[in-house]
Parts: sequence; structure tokens; C-alpha cells
Amino acid sequence: MPAVKINTLMRRATPAPAPGTDEWKQKITASKVASVVCKSPWTSKFALHAEMTGRYESDPINPAVLEAGNLLEPAVADWYALHNPGVEVRECKKRNTPVWWVARDNEDFAATPDRILVDKATGEVTALLEIKTARVASEWGEEGTDEIPEHYRLQALWQMKCTGVKTVIFAVLHAGLRFATYRVDWDAAAVEELTAAAVDFMDAVRTGKTPDYREEPGAFSTYEVLRYYFPECNGEAVMLSDDLVYRTRRAKRLKRLAARAEDIVKNELTAVMGNASAGVDYANRTVARRSQRKTPKGFSRPWVTMV
Repeated sequence: MPAVKINTLMRRATPAPAPGTDEWKQKITASKVASVVCKSPWTSKFALHAEMTGRYESDPINPAVLEAGNLLEPAVADWYALHNPGVEVRECKKRNTPVWWVARDNEDFAATPDRILVDKATGEVTALLEIKTARVASEWGEEGTDEIPEHYRLQALWQMKCTGVKTVIFAVLHAGLRFATYRVDWDAAAVEELTAAAVDFMDAVRTGKTPDYREEPGAFSTYEVLRYYFPECNGEAVMLSDDLVYRTRRAKRLKRLAARAEDIVKNELTAVMGNASAGVDYANRTVARRSQRKTPKGFSRPWVTMV
């Protein structure tokens, strides 16, 4: 398929509603699509359905996180531009207004990439650019590959579906101020599967058919929605099944055992790591860190954190 010109791509773009608005809530965007297939580390399918049907409103994003993102995103984009002088790193805006792309085959689907990469010589769009910061290096593979967290891969596929651009480059700022890039290319079979799941999900939103909360049994966002649904304590007692009683007591025992196992490992890590700041595996991926904070009397004794 021939590359699309930037002017052609921008003609398809329409003004993007602000996140959290009613119009935004009624679209499956690239940031939501991983939840549809139970792959999001932040929002479960159950929680997304509750939000999109108006039954639940999640807490706003931490302002400090938003501030950090607003500061770091342009810096990472500038880094990419510096190392790719033949490419224009273009913001997704028209007349300084943010835009998004609604999928040609379904108005329920939309995407808002971070940037667009344009060949300066030809004016052709070479890829979309996604900008990320990564605290855990072990979630990312070798630079230049598509070895990235699954929810980001799904995000990239959805952006390609909605825009028609067939490649997404990830520019990532890792801990320690290390920059790296990754590449995800079009995968027709994966997009078809993702689209079918999204169609089914939107049908469930319109009919009010609630997903089973047990589909992602450990999702904290599901717990938050259920807490919202049942906000009172009425003083009554409810009979639990034998199975739930067993699993509750077993979970309590496992929690104690996990705490004990962590203490044992921390002692060994402290002894083995000595004065080092990090412990790594054979691929130089961080497994544990030693940290300390400054106090009025100097620096505190370091403590170990398992990554």
C-alpha cells in the first residue's frame, strides 16, 4: 500500500473532545481498547463498561502524573527528532486544536496518536509516534523490536486501524535517562480480532449487558467499581459459600507466607548486593534496587525494593 501524504491524513482528522467528556466516553479509543480484551493493567473490562454506561466515574488522573507527562512528552519528541533529522515530528493538531481519527468502518472507534512522523523530502507519513516513560525496564525488550508491553501493542494496532497508517514507532524514556525506540507494524489478523471484540463490547454497552466481574478476578479497578456500587454497611450478615470461605482463608494464609518470603529474599539481596544500587539478571534487566533518602543527619540506610 502506498504511503499517505500528510495533507491527506490531516483532512480526515476531526477535532478531538477532551478526555472525560460525554463524546469521548462513547468511543473506544486506543487507550481503552486493551481493556476490551482484558489486557489493560489499569482498567478492567468490567470497569470500562461501567464508565461507558454512566454507572461509574473513575477518579481523575493524579495532577502530578499529568504534569510529568506534559513536561516529558515534548522532550522525548525532541530527542527523536534530533536523532532522525530527515523526519518531521508533527503534532496532531489543526490550527492548534487537538484532533483525532475516527475509523472509516465504525464511528464508535477513534484514536489520538501522540505525534505523526513525516518524511521531509516527500511529505509522506512514515509512521505514528507514541511517547512513553518506562519505570520497569524488564517489560521492554531489545531496542528496535516490537517487544513491548501487550497493552501498548494493542494501542498501536488500534491507532493504525483508525488512521490507516501501517507503522507505529515508540520513543521510550527508560529509568536512568536512557532513550530507546521500538516498532510495531500492521497485523491484519490481530486487528480483525480486536475489532470483533470491540464491536461486541459496544453492543454490550448499548444493551446494558454487564461483563462478568470474574473475567479479570484480580483487577483492582473492578474492586473499585464494586465498592462504588455498594457504598453502605447495613449491619447484616450474609452466608458465604463453602468455596468462598475456603478461598478467603487460603488467601489470608498466602498473604502471610508471601510477606515472610519477601523478608527472606530481601535479607539475601541485601547481603549479595552489598553497596550496589541495582541487582540485574543475565540480560542486564533490573531485578532489585537499593535506595536511600537524604535526612537532616545525612543519608538513610539503604533499603531494597524488588522490581
